[in-house]
Amino acid sequence: MIKILSNSFLILSLLIVNSHSGVTSATQSSFTISQIAKSLGHSSSNTLNQQSNNMTTSSIIDVVNLKADIQADAVKFGLTVDTAAADILSGIANTDSKSVSAALTSLTDNLTQLDDDYVSTPDQNTIVYSMPWTDLEKVTSYDGKTYSSNNNVFSATGTQQSRGKVYVNFKKKEIWADIDVKLTRAEGATSTLQTNYETGTAGFTSVPIVATTVRKFKADGTNGHDNFDGINDTMKKNATTIQDVCDGCTGLTKAELIDNFNHKVTGGNTGDQDIFFYGKFTTATSSTSGLGTIIVEGGYVDDGANEATFAGTIERLEASGELTGKAFE
Repeated sequence: MIKILSNSFLILSLLIVNSHSGVTSATQSSFTISQIAKSLGHSSSNTLNQQSNNMTTSSIIDVVNLKADIQADAVKFGLTVDTAAADILSGIANTDSKSVSAALTSLTDNLTQLDDDYVSTPDQNTIVYSMPWTDLEKVTSYDGKTYSSNNNVFSATGTQQSRGKVYVNFKKKEIWADIDVKLTRAEGATSTLQTNYETGTAGFTSVPIVATTVRKFKADGTNGHDNFDGINDTMKKNATTIQDVCDGCTGLTKAELIDNFNHKVTGGNTGDQDIFFYGKFTTATSSTSGLGTIIVEGGYVDDGANEATFAGTIERLEASGELTGKAFE
């Protein structure tokens, strides 16, 4: 906690990559922060040397009248109110992982596109919403879909974590994010992946702000477009199919996507071991906390397996929670 989004928490600091044995390195990503925002090139140096002041956001569930506060922020910053998002966030009673995940699933991305080469500069009006290193937990049921309970993609004993920072400037109406992941594959010569990517800057015209991001983390630690059509919070379309190939990806087939995200490399199999990544972030006002979710997925099949077989093997890990915001200057 944003085809990022390539066609299209979080969303969601620098290129922090361990160089010790077994840990791959990442290159700077070029994804956008929303379904229509394809802005690239936010420099991680912008986040250096920022000094915090005393401003800290309040928990969203502690606000007495969230809708009134949303309306006040809309007036204060010259924004409109996303009434659908306001209704959903006003109904949140808990910030446990399941409650946050359910709320975020119901929200629709509402960011706007900025120029691809635009670079935002943090200032005293920038609020940084932070998620510390958080364990990614196995999910076997989500949004009416089921996921494999096996541990063939992600090791049951290895580290599976993510952290992120989301930078929001309400006065400039800008948002970007910086995300790190540490993942342990169940198979492969280089099982541990620690990598980072940073979004471009997107704009917003309404509150609550809702941002999404999707990406593919490659086996070598670099990242790229996931090549599915649109922004999806899962590779799985239904029990027997995966998401469609991206519009405009001429010549690309689902069989190739299956190869990309297949993690089976034993028994002569040659999966690429790419990892599907999705993030989502929201904040209702400049004085309330944010909510974010980070999701990773992968499948496990023999080379040449059909789509239904692959869909049935997809494993999913997720971390969702509340992100406290602090103002920086």
